[in-house]
Amino acid sequence: MNKNKKKERMEKIISVSLGATICSKEGSFDLNEISSIADQLGSLASRGYFVVAVVGLGGAGIKQREFFSKYSKSKNSRDKLNIEISKLNAMLLISVLRAKSAPVFPEPLNSINELDSELAQCESKKSGAKIFVLGGLEPGLTSDASAAKISQKYGCNFLIVSTKGGIYDRNPDLSGAMKLRVFDRNMISRLFSKESSSSEPHVLDQKTLEILLRMRKPSTPKKRFTIAVTGYEHISEFPDMMEKHASSNTMENFTLIVI
Repeated sequence: MNKNKKKERMEKIISVSLGATICSKEGSFDLNEISSIADQLGSLASRGYFVVAVVGLGGAGIKQREFFSKYSKSKNSRDKLNIEISKLNAMLLISVLRAKSAPVFPEPLNSINELDSELAQCESKKSGAKIFVLGGLEPGLTSDASAAKISQKYGCNFLIVSTKGGIYDRNPDLSGAMKLRVFDRNMISRLFSKESSSSEPHVLDQKTLEILLRMRKPSTPKKRFTIAVTGYEHISEFPDMMEKHASSNTMENFTLIVI
């Protein structure tokens, strides 16, 4: 693949962390919400984007893990269980996408190497898939961190879908919390350098922060990609957000992460 075609492909990839939107933190499944997410991912694909969606463990998975931990002290076994549960959640989303005739790869991918291979197949026109769904990639990585690693590898746009709808100036469950329009590198560095307190924006985990800080060092040229946080209702608006970012504007439904 020549450099221009590779660059064009990278600009058309969107890495999406779906976190606890498929299975809620309470362990429930909102079929209307999942259907809306599937419709919006399909909309992005219809606009020519390759969508890489990473699904999290969810509350049901956490309960299963806690139950399993009572009978097994093996961290390796617990990590494997986490990954397998997230893949089941990924398969649920794939099933909904397929029912809607979306161009989705028919099973969860297991690694970034598999994703790379499938994207190459798309480039050579051997595959019509434009949506790829993954569960856990590595032990200890959240869906945010996994999606960040994908964005880091491809230098592609990265969207975090949060149950809170953005990043806040403090814990969003506290009275008076305000959603931030921009979350910059200094804020990331501050959060990464210490354990967050109840006054800090509880959205990004430490591993995700670490990956974000590695994605663009101050001394390196800026790459043209957008990182943002939003709620599930606004996934399909992300391309418009990217255009606004390019013109130094932001949209009220997003928190723009500037690194």
